[in-house]
Amino acid sequence: MSLKDSHPLFSIITVCLNEPNLERTCESIVNQSYQNFEWLVIDGGSDEKSLRLFEKYKSRMSYFVSEKDNGIYHAMNKGILQAKGKYCNFMNAGDSFYTPDALERATKVLEGEPEIDVLYGNALTSQERLVRPELKYELGEYLYYMTFPHQSTFIRNKCFKYYGLYDAKLKIASDYKYFLLLYKNECIFRYFDVIISYMDQSGISSNPLNRKLLFSEREQIISEFYTSEEQAYFKQKEREFHIKLLFDKLRNNIKDIN
Repeated sequence: MSLKDSHPLFSIITVCLNEPNLERTCESIVNQSYQNFEWLVIDGGSDEKSLRLFEKYKSRMSYFVSEKDNGIYHAMNKGILQAKGKYCNFMNAGDSFYTPDALERATKVLEGEPEIDVLYGNALTSQERLVRPELKYELGEYLYYMTFPHQSTFIRNKCFKYYGLYDAKLKIASDYKYFLLLYKNECIFRYFDVIISYMDQSGISSNPLNRKLLFSEREQIISEFYTSEEQAYFKQKEREFHIKLLFDKLRNNIKDIN
């Protein structure tokens, strides 16, 4: 039995449309110390510059297509339908693995706990902010407030076969909806306290101009997965949290004055 037969195959899916930092993404993938992965590139019809760069890495790709799509989640779904790996990761253009051993370290966790459906880790943003989704709440409460960075997440491929693909009608928050769908179906989540990815914040969900749409989609998703009683409870806890933050800040300011 070869090494590739005895260790899990990852499907690394990269969605792209004219991304200036594309080479950083490509280099972080091909230079992984753990090489048992397939790389699927779903390009939305990029310009010649991006296509020339992809040509440089074509020999490392398991699948490549360049054609117009209906948005990022439609493109991600196209990648899923081609994926043959045990776990899927979405390292879209502009994002990158933080270290060359990211897949190797994830493999050790997944082999040690084969029941895991979703392994999620930390991300460092392009603004040097650490996204550390350590659960300080029960998972259902955590997902009410926030989501996981999909760049730092490994999802069992069978989940997509059992529970379907991303909702391509949503423009920004479909990955959030999908994590809630898996949670409600009692899939097993595991936190991994390692920086997995460098997350580019120039994408659609990070753009302040899209904040209204993000909130609208989030409210739609919350109303679908949480009862009105749960929503009221979490909103009250959120208010109490912000009030506490305000009082702590005032207390610290008074100490500084004294």
